[in-house]
Amino acid sequence: MAAYRSGDRAAFERLAKRYWSNLYEYLRGVTRDEAGAEDVLTATLYKLHRAAATYEPRGAFKSFLFTIARREAISWLRSRHKDRVTDSLTSTQGDGTAVQRDVAASVPGPAAAVSMRQALRAVDAALDTLPEGQRTAFLLYYREGMSTDAIAEVMGLSPGSVRAYITKARQRLRETVLKTHDIFGAGDPRG
Repeated sequence: MAAYRSGDRAAFERLAKRYWSNLYEYLRGVTRDEAGAEDVLTATLYKLHRAAATYEPRGAFKSFLFTIARREAISWLRSRHKDRVTDSLTSTQGDGTAVQRDVAASVPGPAAAVSMRQALRAVDAALDTLPEGQRTAFLLYYREGMSTDAIAEVMGLSPGSVRAYITKARQRLRETVLKTHDIFGAGDPRG
């Protein structure tokens, strides 16, 4: 950002290329709409461009960028769902990649491909049931690999609150997936 602010136009392109995929996947999960994710990503990059003049590196750049993306996603969701007022963006839905891999890896037998598809659908549906805060924290932690401190910065919460959101999200996902879709046969063999 400092290089871009100093006039290096290629620096912005490098930043955009570096974070494009992560941002898009995160926003696709938040918006649950590919076109919406693209719109929010474009708005995020525009806001990033405008912020270059005043940007001060106080923390991790990724946290700064995802904070902008989160705010843009909130605006997009509010404009799209006017009847559904939210106080914060915590209801993100992604493909739950990290969780889905864990579920799929635990499905035994030759029907693993069918079970995996069923598990992926169950996790996807379960993510929709999470309160917005839990979903955002969960996705930023597991999909984006962000630390609880970085997530706290993005969400405007304490690290302890973020850890609580993640723990509750894991518990609710496990309960919801196991109740609505018995992907393990006769209950969860892991206990």
